Amino acid sequence: MDPRQVIAELKRRGVSQVAAIYSAAAWALLQVADIVVPLLGLPDQVLRLVLIVAACGFPVSIALAWIYDLKPDQGRESDAQANQLAFSPLSRVRMLEFALILFLVCLVGALYVDRLSLLAGLEKGFDPSAQTPPAVTDNSVAVLPFVSMTDDVENAYFSDGLAEEILNLLAKMRSLDVASRTASFRFKDSDIEFREIARKLGVKHILEGSVRRDGNQIRVTAQLIDASTGYHLWSETYDRTFKGIFSIQDDIARKVAQVLEGLIAEDHRQPRRIPTENMEAYDLYLKGQEHLRRPAGGDALDTAESFFQQAIALDPQFAAAHAGLCATYIEQYAISKKTDYFESAEKFCHRTLTLDNDTSDAHGALGKLYLHSGQYARATEEFERSIAIDELYLDAYYGLADSLRARNLLSESEATLRTAIELKPAEWRSYLELGSFLFTTGRATEAIPFYLQAIELVPDNPRGYNSLGSAYYMIGDYEAAAASWRRSIALAPSAFAYSNTGSSYYFLGRFDDAIPMYEEAVNLAPDDHELWGNLGDALRAAGQEQAAVERYEQAMALALGLLEVNPSDAVVTATLAYYQANTGHLEDAPKSADRAGVLAPDDMFVHYFIALTRCRLADYDAALVAISRAVDLGYPPGLLEIDPGLHSLFDKPKFRHLLASADRR
Repeated sequence: MDPRQVIAELKRRGVSQVAAIYSAAAWALLQVADIVVPLLGLPDQVLRLVLIVAACGFPVSIALAWIYDLKPDQGRESDAQANQLAFSPLSRVRMLEFALILFLVCLVGALYVDRLSLLAGLEKGFDPSAQTPPAVTDNSVAVLPFVSMTDDVENAYFSDGLAEEILNLLAKMRSLDVASRTASFRFKDSDIEFREIARKLGVKHILEGSVRRDGNQIRVTAQLIDASTGYHLWSETYDRTFKGIFSIQDDIARKVAQVLEGLIAEDHRQPRRIPTENMEAYDLYLKGQEHLRRPAGGDALDTAESFFQQAIALDPQFAAAHAGLCATYIEQYAISKKTDYFESAEKFCHRTLTLDNDTSDAHGALGKLYLHSGQYARATEEFERSIAIDELYLDAYYGLADSLRARNLLSESEATLRTAIELKPAEWRSYLELGSFLFTTGRATEAIPFYLQAIELVPDNPRGYNSLGSAYYMIGDYEAAAASWRRSIALAPSAFAYSNTGSSYYFLGRFDDAIPMYEEAVNLAPDDHELWGNLGDALRAAGQEQAAVERYEQAMALALGLLEVNPSDAVVTATLAYYQANTGHLEDAPKSADRAGVLAPDDMFVHYFIALTRCRLADYDAALVAISRAVDLGYPPGLLEIDPGLHSLFDKPKFRHLLASADRR
C-alpha cells in the first residue's frame, strides 16, 4: 500500500488526532498523579501503576480509533474521496502536523521508560558499570588492600594498614596519578579481575600484595601489574622483623616509582623519618586507624580512641597517633555535637602540630576544628597550608570549600570542589560534596547528577542515596525521594535517613507516621538538636502539644550548647529562634532570628526557619518577607504549600501571590 494512502486513512479515521490527544492527556495525568498520590498518602506503587496503565493504554486507544473510526463530526467519506485524498500531495502543514504528533508520542514514551527505569534503579541500586571511565594515564596506579595470609582474621588491620601507608607514600609523588584509598579499598575481598578494577578506577596499573605475620616476623610480597595486559612489571618478597616495616613501605614505594617513571621521586631519595621507634605503639596506631576508617556508628570511634590513647601512652612523641586521636574526636563531635569532644579535639590537634608542623593531615584537622568553632578565616588558612604540603589531600579541599562557603565566597567554594574532582575523577566523595554544595545553595536539580555519580562509583553508598532523596524531594519528585531513602535505610539505617523519611510523612500530613521515624532518628543521634525539633513538629501537628514543647526544650538546650562552641553558626541560631518561639521565650526568639539573618543573609534554610519563627510569633508580615527571600535563594515553592509550620500564611494574599509568581518563573 502506498504510504500516502496509509497516512490518509489514519487521518480519515482520526487515529492521528487520538494519538495526540492521548499523549497530551497522559502527560497531564502523570503530572497530576505525581503531586496528588503523595499528598493522599497512597503507596508509591500507585504512581508506578498509573505509568504502566497509561503506557499500555496507548496502543489500545490507537487500535480502537482504527477499528471504530473515532474521528468526530465527520461521516465516512466515499471511496472516491478517500482515493483522491490518498493520492493528493502532502502539504507542509500536514507534514508538520504529523511530525508534531510523532514528537509528542516519543516524548511521552521516553518519559515512561525513563521514569520506570529511574525507580527500578533506586530500588535496586545503580550499576557502576554504566560509569564513563576517566582518562587513563601511563603513570596511574591503584593500591589494593594487601591480603592477610595469617589465620587470625583480627590481623587484617595490619595488611590494610601496610597497603594504606604505601598508598600515602605514592600519593605524595607528584609524578604519579594514584587512586584514592576510598576508591581502591572498596575492592577488598573482591573476585573482580584486575582489568575491570582498573577500568572502574581509571588507572593503568595495580599494586597488590600479601602479608604474613608470625609474632615479630613478617613476610610481605608485593607486585605491580599492567592491568591492560596482565603482565607483572615488578614483584618482590621481603622477610623482615616487625621493626623493618617502615623500610619495606619506603622500598615498595620507590620501586613502583622507578617502574612507572624510570626515576626515584625527589621526596623519596632519602628514607623518611620513622614515625616511632616503639613498634607496639605503631601496631596500636594501625588498629586505631582501622576502626577510624569504619562507617560511623556503633563503638568504632570509641575503639579507635582507645587504641590511639594506648599508642600515645607508649610513645608520647608519636605525632601520627595524636593526629589520629584528634581526627577521632572531631568525628565524634560531628556526630554527637558534645562539647567535650570538641575540647579534646582542640587539645590533640595543637599537640600534633607541636610534634610535627609539616603534616598535611594535622593542618587539615585543625582547619576542621576552626570550621566547627566558627573561625572561618583561620580554617581557610589551615586548609590552604594542608594543600600546600600535599596538593592531593582531598579532605583539605572539602574543608576549604566549606570554610569559603561559610564566608559567603560561593564561587570560590564551588571552584575548589571542582578542582578536587579534576585531581581524582574516581573519588566518589568529591561528587557528593559538590552535590551537597549545589543543594544547600538552592540548586537541587543541578545536584542530582553529582549524587548519581557518587552512587555509581560506590553503589552501596547510604550517604549518596540519602542526599539524592533530599534533592528529589526538594524538586517535588516525592516518589523518587522515598525510593532513595528506602534504599539508604536498607543499606545502613541512619538518623538522617529516618529523619528524611519522617519529614516526607510530615509534609504529606501523615503525622502519626512521621513520629516513629523521628523517634528512630533521635534514638540513633540523641545529641542532634534538629532531630528533636523535627519530633516536636510532628507531635505538635498531631495534637500532642505538651509532648512537643518538651522536645523543643531539649532541642533548644542542645542548640545553645553548640552556639557556645560556634556563636557564628547561622543555621543553628535560626533553629534556636524557632525552638524559643515554640517554648514561650517570646523575647529571645526575634533576637535570635534577627541575628541569624545578619550572620547568613544568603542562606535559604536560615530564612526558612526565620519564617517559621515569625509565624509562631504571629508576625506574619515579617514571615512573608523571610519566606519570599528563601524562595529567591532556591527554596522550592512546592513545599511551602504543604508545610504545616506555615499554615497560618495560607490565607494571606501575599503568600498566594508569592506561590503564583514562583509558578510562573
